[in-house]
This record gives sequence, structure tokens and C-alpha cells, in this order.
Amino acid sequence: MVDIHMHVIPKVDDGSKSIEESIELLKRSAEQGVEAIIATPHSWAIDTCGYDYMCSHFEALKKAAKEHRIPIRLFLGCEMLVYPDTVGDCIRKLDDGQYPTMAGSRYVLTEFEPWFSQKDMETCVEKLVAAGYIPIIAHAERYDNTTVNGIKKLKKLGALVQINAYSIVNEQKEHTRQTVNQLLEEQLVDFVGSDAHRLDHRPPVIADGIAAFERQYSEEYARRVTELNPLEMLLKAIDKNRNQRGRE
Repeated sequence: MVDIHMHVIPKVDDGSKSIEESIELLKRSAEQGVEAIIATPHSWAIDTCGYDYMCSHFEALKKAAKEHRIPIRLFLGCEMLVYPDTVGDCIRKLDDGQYPTMAGSRYVLTEFEPWFSQKDMETCVEKLVAAGYIPIIAHAERYDNTTVNGIKKLKKLGALVQINAYSIVNEQKEHTRQTVNQLLEEQLVDFVGSDAHRLDHRPPVIADGIAAFERQYSEEYARRVTELNPLEMLLKAIDKNRNQRGRE
């Protein structure tokens, strides 16, 4: 299982506050069957602390995870908050490497404000796709104006969809809970993540959601979302990076 959304790099954003907390988050993930994680610090945090600072803490985390023999492979990405009037600047930062794409691929975990209109979302998706990126809508079930038809429009424009595993079984908000199950019922979900932040705030609880996913829908669909789709993304990232090195 691959968790493509986790705020596990310490001392960067509103996620883990220490290397010790990050190690505990990784241990809990491994216990639930996670074998790979894409660390996704918020883009606003990268703007604040700096790309080099974020990368140094990511490398320290990988070293510590190896020392603790945690059987999880770590990749770098970010959760990019985008507005219709800032999408051009975000694309420039993606092009320049200031915002890491998902494991170096063309996929970008893309976050909106909870109150965004459908039109706002479509504008952002259209511009990212036109620039050659593949936006993955972060926790698509959580936006106030999310509907199944709206998600279908975003996917038609070229976006993919990520949901949080805890939303399937542990979400308290009725709209979010209903939306996530509608998205699963329509098989509109492409990826799942824990969106874990800290031990005391949204810890990595992913196994219960995946188990419910398999029971309520199908094991084959769950495997595609939790394993096959993210592995395909990682393989594309490997090919892209290999081709870049070959040109250099």
C-alpha cells in the first residue's frame, strides 16, 4: 500500500513537530501495511521555510527511518494550495523545481480552499493541465461544493482524485462522509492517503478505511487505488528522471 498524502517531514509545516514524532508516524504506518509514502508538505510552508530547509529535513528523515529499520520507502512531493489568481505563479514554481511534484513525476497534489466554487476548481485544473501537469485533487471529499457531477467535470478536464482513508469510516461531517462514499460508489477515486499530520492531530489511520473500502466496494478496486495507481505514478517518475539524466 502506498500513502500518497502525509505531512511527515518534521519542523516544516503543521505536521510532525520533531524527528521522533515522524519516526513514530512511520512506525504506525508500517504496522498498517504501508510500504511507501510520498511526503507532501504544504506549499505555503515551503514558501515560508525555504526549499533547501525542507529538503534537508526530508533527507534527515530518510536517514533516521533507515537507522530505525522502518520498512517504508520515502518519496518527496508537496500539497500545493492554488487559487485561480495564483495558479500561474504555482506553475512557475513547479517548472523551477521550487515546488516538488509527486516523486519527480508530472503529478501534483493540488489543494483548494474549502469554500472554492466549482468554477474556481475548473480554472485551476485547466491551467495546470495546459502547463503539462496532472493535478491530483487532495482530499476531494472535503470541499464544501464538491459533488459527484463536479468531480466528473474535473476528471474530464484531466484531474485525478485522492481521498483520505479516515473519511470512509471515521469522518464526523455528514457532507464529507456522504461525498466520499458517493465518489467510491461511482469509482471516481484514483488514490488514497492518510493526510496524517501529528500523533495528536489526524494520526495515520489508514487500515480501517481500506478494510471498509474492500468490504463495501471491491478488493480489486481498492488494490487499484491503494497500490496499482500509485505504483504506476512512481514508475512514470522513474522513467522521467531517467530520461532527464540521459539528456544531460
